[in-house]
Amino acid sequence: MEEIFVVRTWPGGPQRQMSDHKVSGTFIPVTPVQNHTFAGRYVCDGCQQPSVGVYRQDVSQMSKNRLSEQGPDWVCDSCLNGRVRVVRTPEQQEVQRAATASRFALRRQVRPQTRLEESSA
Repeated sequence: MEEIFVVRTWPGGPQRQMSDHKVSGTFIPVTPVQNHTFAGRYVCDGCQQPSVGVYRQDVSQMSKNRLSEQGPDWVCDSCLNGRVRVVRTPEQQEVQRAATASRFALRRQVRPQTRLEESSA
């Protein structure tokens, strides 16, 4: 198993998962950052979890959510909006996928009957 490092992409920039080799389909080749040549997901400064993307918090004088001296700079959508981020284990993700597939299958079974009823009315 390849080692994944979390590095700050540039001074003051967001954190990102990095590796020497392609770890998964989400890791893409990039210009070397601290001697690592593959980049994965961004990492939130608030919850420290990998995220699809991070946003720089507004630190202007007019902002209601100004940062403290030690506060996070780059945060995920959940942290930005003050919500608790749900981090699921691979087992929980599989259960969620199965439940979603089951709902879609049930909907496909119901949908043809609904169309027939509408056309006969």
